[in-house]
Amino acid sequence: MGCPNGCWDFSGTYQVNRQGSADSLGGDIAGRVVEPSTALDAQTTVTVATGQWNGFSGTGTWQGGAQGGVPNGPSPTSATGQLVWNLHA
Repeated sequence: MGCPNGCWDFSGTYQVNRQGSADSLGGDIAGRVVEPSTALDAQTTVTVATGQWNGFSGTGTWQGGAQGGVPNGPSPTSATGQLVWNLHA
């Protein structure tokens, strides 16, 4: 994804938990929000899995959009999208 009008790159860690259970997935995330479209595209790894996913690992994507700030220059303040994982034992 090119950046003709600028981009916001981000990276870090994430963890998602299923409420009321021991099920969780976590790992690293890195991606980009492209101006002025506010499209968000990220790649994830799954390095921590608990509950029914214990022993699994894998990769995934997070695609969606960012809100707040973009495209006017300040960094985005929130993002929504869909996480999709490819897990294997």
